[in-house]
Amino acid sequence: MYNFGNLQSNSSKSPEVLLAICNPDDKESGYVTIAAVVDTGAESSVIPESILDSLTRLTQKTFDTGNIQFETASGDCIEYMVVTIGIGLMSQRGIDNVLHPKSLDVAVMPNKDYALLGRDFLSDFKVVLTL
Repeated sequence: MYNFGNLQSNSSKSPEVLLAICNPDDKESGYVTIAAVVDTGAESSVIPESILDSLTRLTQKTFDTGNIQFETASGDCIEYMVVTIGIGLMSQRGIDNVLHPKSLDVAVMPNKDYALLGRDFLSDFKVVLTL
């Protein structure tokens, strides 16, 4: 289901999963896949702007959007677009077996190569982490 990899850093490994993302109002148009880092310290989940662009080209329907402000560790406030997406974990058998897809509001960030799964995703999917 998940493994440890180096998406965030070459010096340390973090838990990673493969996600399938779609427009929740147009699941028939298909999914886009992306690697994601599990970040238990992040309140909200994030997808790259490039994934939203790919989904927009894939589907004919628009996405529900809004804005959210994040406070960085240094205390700066940054505003990002928020979009409602359909999101599911990829099973070992590939895109035809997306596990438990649900709708989730995620922030959209430019210049990011991977998604980040925060506590909102972990709570909605009832993920239990064990050591």
